[in-house]
Formats: sequence, C-alpha cells, structure tokens
Amino acid sequence: MRVPLYSVNDQSGGSSGGSRPPHAQRSPEPDDFPTAPIPKVRSRSVERRSLLVVCLVGALLITAPIALVGFFRGTDAAAPGSASPPAAESAPTPSVPGGGVMNGYSEQHAAAAMPDNAWRITHVARSELGTVVRTHQSDPAADAGAGWTDLGGSVAGDPVVLTDVQGRMAAFAVGTDGGLSYNPQVDPGAERPGEWRGLGGQDLVGTPAAAQDSLGRLFVFARSAGGTLWETHEAQAGTGRWTGLRAMSTPPVEDDPAVQINAQHELKLFALGAGGVVWTHSQVRPGGDEWTPARGITGTVASTPAVALDHQNRLQLFAVDPAGDVLQSSELGPGANRWTDWRSWENWRSGPQVFAERPEVVMDAKGSLVVFARDTEGTVHESFQSGPGRTGWKEWQDRGGDLVDLTAAVKDFEGRLCVYGIGADGSLTRTRQSGPAEGPWHEWSTNLQGNLSPS
Repeated sequence: MRVPLYSVNDQSGGSSGGSRPPHAQRSPEPDDFPTAPIPKVRSRSVERRSLLVVCLVGALLITAPIALVGFFRGTDAAAPGSASPPAAESAPTPSVPGGGVMNGYSEQHAAAAMPDNAWRITHVARSELGTVVRTHQSDPAADAGAGWTDLGGSVAGDPVVLTDVQGRMAAFAVGTDGGLSYNPQVDPGAERPGEWRGLGGQDLVGTPAAAQDSLGRLFVFARSAGGTLWETHEAQAGTGRWTGLRAMSTPPVEDDPAVQINAQHELKLFALGAGGVVWTHSQVRPGGDEWTPARGITGTVASTPAVALDHQNRLQLFAVDPAGDVLQSSELGPGANRWTDWRSWENWRSGPQVFAERPEVVMDAKGSLVVFARDTEGTVHESFQSGPGRTGWKEWQDRGGDLVDLTAAVKDFEGRLCVYGIGADGSLTRTRQSGPAEGPWHEWSTNLQGNLSPS
C-alpha cells in the first residue's frame, strides 16, 4: 500500500504534494497504515531531561569527596604545645590542598623594616640586652618616631618582620638557645604584643629569611653553624600551626639565606655556599611543599644576594664579591630559573673601592630598581636603573651617613624611598627622598634613638 503524503496546504490528509506537514497537523498513527507503520520518535525534551539528571549526579559525585576532605581538614587539632589564634572570617584560605595560587597573597619578603597596616614604617632590631625592640612612624607622612617598645624575647641574631595572611605583623629571629623564635603579633596597632614561641632547631645562627608562598603560608629559612639550611612553614595560612624544621638538600652554606616569590608564584631561595657559589632552590610548583635540587649560579661572590623583582618580572640579584665590588646576576626570563654570570657595570667602577656587606635593593615609585650599599667607612651609596628599558645603571651617588650596619630600604606612604641603618653610637638613623623617585635626599636623622646591637 502507498503511504499518502501530506501537503502544507492540504489539511484533510490528501496527497497533493511532498512537503512535510506543519506541527499543528495530526501525525499519522500506525493503525492508519498497517503495512507501512511509522515508528514513534522519543521526544528530545525527555532526552535533555535525562542528560541533565546524569550531569547533576556526576557533579555531586565529584564535589562530595572534596567537601568532606575540606570539612575534616578544618577540624584538625592544633599542634601540641602551640596556641592557634582563630582565623578572621574574611581571611582567604587555599581551596586546593598541596598547591595553587590564592588571590591577595603578599609578594613582600621579610625585612627589618616594612609598613604596617596603617602604612607606618615599622623597624625592629636587637637591643644591647638581647631583646627584640620596635619603633614606628608616629604617622605615615611623619618623620618623627613613636619611641621604642621592648617586645621581649632573647635573640642572638637580627629579627625580621613579615605580615601574615591575617594582616598581623609577625617577627622571626634566632634565639640565644640556637632555636628559631617566632612572635605572631608585633604590629604597632595591636593591643599588646604576642608571646614568643619556639619553632624548633638547634645550633642556628644569623638572620632568618621569610616570605609568604602563593597560598599565603609563612615560610621561614635559617642556617646552622655547620652550614645546614633549614626550613619550616605554616601547615595552613593564618592558623598558627607549623610543620617541623627540615633540612634542605643544599650544599653547606656560609651566609644567611634570602627568599623571594617569582613571577610564576614560586618561592626562590638563595644562600652563599663554599667557594663563593650562590645556591638556589625553587618550589616545584606554586604553593607546594617540595623543592627542586640546588642549582649554582656561575661566578664567585662573598655574600648571599639581595633579591628583587624588576619591572619585567625577572628576579635580579646583587651581592658583594671578595674584592668588595657589587655584582649583579639576572634571571634570563620570568620564572626561567636560569641566570647570567655575575657581572659588574662600568658605571659602578667609579665608586668606592670596597663595600662592606650585602646591599639593599628596592623598587622606586617609577618602577626602577635602586641599590644601596655601605662602604667600609660607613658611607651609604646609591645606584639606580637608567637608560632605555632600564638596561643600564647610574654611577654611585654618595648619600652620606656614618653607619656600622645598613638595615633596610623601603618605600613610605607617599612612595619616597627611606634608608635605615645603625650608627656608631647604637642608635637608629634614617635618610629619605624629598619626593617619590626624586631628590634631594634629607640629612640622616638623629632623633630615632635606640640602644641597638648591630649584626
């Protein structure tokens, strides 16, 4: 039997054309054409509903284990013997255990001086009595200091400070017992300073290095008298719980470590080894706990380098060589972990004959790196990037001073560079620019006082 075809214009079911009937037309039923049945087609809406159900069930199966893991992690108990300050409700926490990048983590490494949450430059030092003391600007735009506060502790090396993920300013130092000491709250705005705690270790010396990683966890590094480099970090950002100290696989080191986050959100660690070789490690991945093997930078220097990110997101290193010259090594590309040989600049050779210690480096308000170095007579000298693409350096400029220790270089509230040091009389002294990235420089201050013990 022939199956009749329906025309768009034929509403009665006649065979006047071969076009498909409109959607309002009655579809032929199987009983109408027993010898040529037309099978029913499953509705697409049913298929879509089925697919949606499958997707929802799959998503539930994927997310449920992650949610359960997060719940049980959040109920972990604090490490025995350590207090765990409650985390602020607004504090960011990592969402990917064992690695990742958290929005808003700090790229600043620990230093003797840095701005607090109110943008007052805060400076810590070791007193003549071996305690940690602190002073800060009375106002972000003021030159006057607020006096010295004794934060306690019993330290053998210089302290450094670093802001944690909760916004608290923490301090780290090597104690007189040879262990690593930590105070979770030394911010001038706090109602009272925190209590000093031990993070373990023995026979440690010098000044520790510290920084946040890409998950906001505080990482701290220190060296032992025997040359072993040690590391510890927060188990989770802002919780106050710490891992135990572990030895890095670095060859024996002879100077304090330095650490800086790179353009790939990985911590980079540097330390001077035997024979003038600077060894470097990198986190295997952002926010991870594992480190690459030590890698040496070609050339010979006499100090661990000062390190900073430049305007192209490359790490730049500055160290003093055995002859007392300042040398530079540059990362070949952002996050490349490959370095140029140590080199000097022609414009630097007209400066002082001998620099005495590791320089300080900071980026100014115009995005140029500025290096400060103290010579053996106690005078501070400045050089900064210049030329097209900031590929060159200016001659050393004499900034005066009579220092026994150059302690810090930092930008203030208005973007002006401030340089701090300890004078021969044991007091803190400072000079600063008149404006952001411009001179003239002020005279060294004499009103910051202090009875400090230089490194």
